[in-house]
Amino acid sequence: MGEILNRQTEAEAWNKQFTQRAEAARKKAQAAVPANASFTIADFNWLTNVGIVGKSANRGGKAVYDLLGPAPASKIKQDLIDKGEESMVISSELFGEYVGIIFC
Repeated sequence: MGEILNRQTEAEAWNKQFTQRAEAARKKAQAAVPANASFTIADFNWLTNVGIVGKSANRGGKAVYDLLGPAPASKIKQDLIDKGEESMVISSELFGEYVGIIFC
């Protein structure tokens, strides 16, 4: 966008600041979550089904997995991320298969 708008200097400064903010957020998240924990993004706005999110720009998947860096639950990695899928809907009975290690 910096090139399109002829604002390369501002775009470079923004990218540098964003990278610094993302690194600070990643460190803060890693300090708060145990190293062996995995992460699941679920959308419970369904009556009988659950939406599971992979590395989608929708529902924060890219922000969580790419920027903050937690590992996805193994079934999410297998069924979504490795296949390049952004999300899927599962029955609520299968939800336990898509949840990693839970810490309360």
